[in-house]
Amino acid sequence: SAMPVSVQLHGATLSRSFCKVGWMDCYAVVKADGQQVLRTAVSRWSHKTPGWGQQTELASIPDHIHISVYDSNRLHKDVLCGSVEIPMAEDMGCLAERPFTLIKRGRSTGTVRVTLSVE
Repeated sequence: SAMPVSVQLHGATLSRSFCKVGWMDCYAVVKADGQQVLRTAVSRWSHKTPGWGQQTELASIPDHIHISVYDSNRLHKDVLCGSVEIPMAEDMGCLAERPFTLIKRGRSTGTVRVTLSVE
């Protein structure tokens, strides 16, 4: 339905490192019903606690929002750290800086902090 939605990505806390050496430089991708709506900047040198503070506005409520966190890597392809699918509803109001569990291959890999608000 045509109710605007704001999606704000604050940051993530990862329970382990997904790179063999050095620090992780993570970014996040947000999809609404399969369409990419936001790709954050890479949070450099932040390792397991990337922060982004970026947001996007959607014109209408998707059925679900999918958030994936990746470790950016110059030498090989970026590594998925974990992802979460969040069902959306008109009556959800505002969820402020809510932690959602990131999953990779059926296991928790940390949390991503998101503010979701339906106007």
